[in-house]
Amino acid sequence: MRSDSYLSGIAELLNAAPFGIVFNAYDPIQGMGALFGNTAAGPLWAGEALQPITGVAVAAALWLSLYGFEGLPGGLMDGAYERPCIVAELHSFDRIYAVRPLARGWCGKVPASWFDVQDWQCEMWFSAGYAAEIADMHRINRLIDKGALTDPRYRKIELIEIATDHPAGYFNYFTERPQVFDAAYSTAREILQAHI
Repeated sequence: MRSDSYLSGIAELLNAAPFGIVFNAYDPIQGMGALFGNTAAGPLWAGEALQPITGVAVAAALWLSLYGFEGLPGGLMDGAYERPCIVAELHSFDRIYAVRPLARGWCGKVPASWFDVQDWQCEMWFSAGYAAEIADMHRINRLIDKGALTDPRYRKIELIEIATDHPAGYFNYFTERPQVFDAAYSTAREILQAHI
C-alpha cells in the first residue's frame, strides 16, 4: 500500500538526519539479519558494516509476517522478528538511552482469550529479545562492581531504559497509535532532562 516514492521519501529523511539512525530487516530464508544506517551512524557504529538506507530497506523493515512471504522487499522483512531492539552494538558509549517497544510486564487483566494470549506471546517475544540485547552490558557492569573485571578495555555503561505504559501486542502493529508515540516522547524528554 506504500508507493515507491513514499518509501524513498522516508529513506531520504532518514539519510538527511544529523544524528545516527540504524534499523534492521530479516531474511527468513537465510535466517540472517541486515542492518541499515545513515551516514551519521557509520563512524559511531561498533558492529558490522551498515548497509545504506534505501526505499527498499524501509519497505523491508515495515513488512510484517502477516503480509505474507511472497514478494518480500529485497527478500527481507521486519527485522524485529530477529531482533526487536538494537542495543548490543552500542557498548562503546558511556550512556545509552534504550527505548523499549513495550511496557514492562503485562498491562491490564491476565490473558483470558486466544487473542489475549497472542498479545502476551508477542510481548514476551519482544521482552526476551530485549533482555538478550542488554545482558552482556549488565553482566560487565556487575563484574566491574564486584572487582572481578579490572581490564581497562571494559567500563561501566549507564543504561537508561525508556518504556511505554501501553501494551504492544499482536494486533497493535497494524495501526499506528499516536498515544504510544506521544507517551514515549514525553517520557524520553523527562528522562533526558533529568540526566542533563
